[in-house]
Amino acid sequence: MSPMGIKQRLKRRLRTAGVGAYQRMLGREVAYLDFDRLVELGAIETGRHFIGRPFVHYYKDAGVKAKVIIGNFSGCANDSEFMPGSEHRSDWIAHLPLRMIYDRGPRGIDGPFSKGNIVLGSDVWVGFAAKILSGVTIGDGAVIGAGAVIAKDVRPYAVMVGNPAREIKRRFTDEQVEALLRIRWWDWPDKRIADNSDLLMSERIDEFIGEYDKTE
Repeated sequence: MSPMGIKQRLKRRLRTAGVGAYQRMLGREVAYLDFDRLVELGAIETGRHFIGRPFVHYYKDAGVKAKVIIGNFSGCANDSEFMPGSEHRSDWIAHLPLRMIYDRGPRGIDGPFSKGNIVLGSDVWVGFAAKILSGVTIGDGAVIGAGAVIAKDVRPYAVMVGNPAREIKRRFTDEQVEALLRIRWWDWPDKRIADNSDLLMSERIDEFIGEYDKTE
């Protein structure tokens, strides 16, 4: 196995065990903390019944205030990554943090930067090794394919693949999506969801909409 492969495997095992670590880079601290600790710090907000432990890039002292906000009944596969504060200024003349290298300013003056919070809607699935960049909103019901890199907003119930990610289809027709967004089953009480779990875990979309989309 390559050194990079060993590093990734070790990082994964540490995250699974809930072990945090710090990496010092040119005077700034990049904090690799376990998911639950980041929730405690307020860097992550999760809705009901979230499943998964994505890797969140958290810069301890760079002044990045962006966070990850996750809706209800969403999940992430192994090695998925959220980057609320990992942006670089490609419009600057130099790429490397020169003022930090030469101690010409406070920590964080040269980045990293953020385009804003990452917002993950409800009933969203993020596939294996997908990466979500800062400032992105992923709509309810969307699917992010394995290895996809999301740099722009994703509309509800879109299926996204590739790098850069592109939409290949929607999970349902536009009319069905509009109905599901009106129903918002993920906001129901747990008992109501449990009582309808057989229907929800099926392809009977028109039956479900007919029963619960009570539009005038």
